[in-house]
Amino acid sequence: MLTLNKPSENIGDAAGVTHIKSDNLGKFSNAMNLSTLTKIEAIAGSVLADCGYKLALPSQPPMKLSMYELRKAQICDAINFLRYEQRQRGFSGAIRFFMALRSINIVNRK
Repeated sequence: MLTLNKPSENIGDAAGVTHIKSDNLGKFSNAMNLSTLTKIEAIAGSVLADCGYKLALPSQPPMKLSMYELRKAQICDAINFLRYEQRQRGFSGAIRFFMALRSINIVNRK
């Protein structure tokens, strides 16, 4: 349970690691700027807390994204996903992979 058969990460500090990386805990609070951390915890703080995560900032009122902000985030996420997959699989492989995910509903279609 504590050791993976194969690495689950292929980027960042945990790339290629098959064991628990204890120095990875809470790294986001030092690496992420305060504005981004504040927004993430305002949007997802209650879900993070429900899942047992300790919030870095004091509890704040929940915030919802406007439809425009949500759509913009979805488009940016899709672009970043395709850029990463293009480096891994090539352009046509990335498009095929993305479309395959859409067909099984892993990528949000809303």
